[in-house]
Amino acid sequence: MNIRHKIAIFKRKWQDLGLKGAVRHAFRTLTGIRKREDEINTLYYLMNNYFDITKLPPAKGDLRKLQECHTILLGCFDAICKKYGWTYWIDYGTLLGSVRHKGFIPWDDDIDVCMPRKDYDEAINQLPKICASYDSKFVSSWGNPSVGAFVCKPVKFSVDLFPVDIIASGSEDDAESKKIINQKLMEYQKYYYAHKKKITRAELSQVKNQTFNSDEGRMYIVLSPEFVFSMSNHEPHVIDYDNVFPLTSGEFEERMFPMPCHADRCLTLEYGDYMKFPRYGVERHINAHNYVHGGGYLEEVSERLRDMEKFFVSQI
Repeated sequence: MNIRHKIAIFKRKWQDLGLKGAVRHAFRTLTGIRKREDEINTLYYLMNNYFDITKLPPAKGDLRKLQECHTILLGCFDAICKKYGWTYWIDYGTLLGSVRHKGFIPWDDDIDVCMPRKDYDEAINQLPKICASYDSKFVSSWGNPSVGAFVCKPVKFSVDLFPVDIIASGSEDDAESKKIINQKLMEYQKYYYAHKKKITRAELSQVKNQTFNSDEGRMYIVLSPEFVFSMSNHEPHVIDYDNVFPLTSGEFEERMFPMPCHADRCLTLEYGDYMKFPRYGVERHINAHNYVHGGGYLEEVSERLRDMEKFFVSQI
């Protein structure tokens, strides 16, 4: 392509896209980004039109061993929740894996669960003692108003705990209700940023209760505002209460765990068309290879986890 042809293309793009658009198009072409995007788009099209994502085989090797350990750890957490009467449900990637693969997404490597704020606060207070009743050197927990975890210490993997707040809007109209809740979230956000370093958890909870003080109207579930505020690219995650409750059970790795009653609605809100291959790559949290060859010894940890699950199940 000669220089005159390139100039002619640039002028046409200028007319169609404006100067900024033309410059952006030229940059993407010259750097090869446009060609790479075309290749990715082609691959994405072929994968979603000629492959069934639900038929993908499970992970293999180190990653699969890590997934199996995570499943047993979730079983331990499930037994503890049953004993103490705490409500939880699998969510996010774990819920997606349950619905789409009946287990782990083949490339996933963690467990996500949600808990109502009251149960979450009780769990965070009680779990250290519960872990110590088995072996605090093997299993532990931590938590703050934003997020918590039930942790297998030798290999530092966990069940991630996300608290949610159940809020009444004060209105029966859905659009008006969500507008009211978003306004209240903005009010609480301002207070949270101004006081988070000098306020206790109890004081923070009191302020939140005063902000969301209605007992009437439509009910919604809001992912921990404190967690959302810490994520620069996230907006408040507001879900209809009836999309989650009453909880049902779903299959995950040949076990049954609590899940939202309308999982499809929850997943669509979070991921859009979740039955397609991911367009922008996959998220990985852990390097499983390090745990097998770097001193983790997942096979031994797996046996220890099974013993721990038996211990907690026996106490139900």
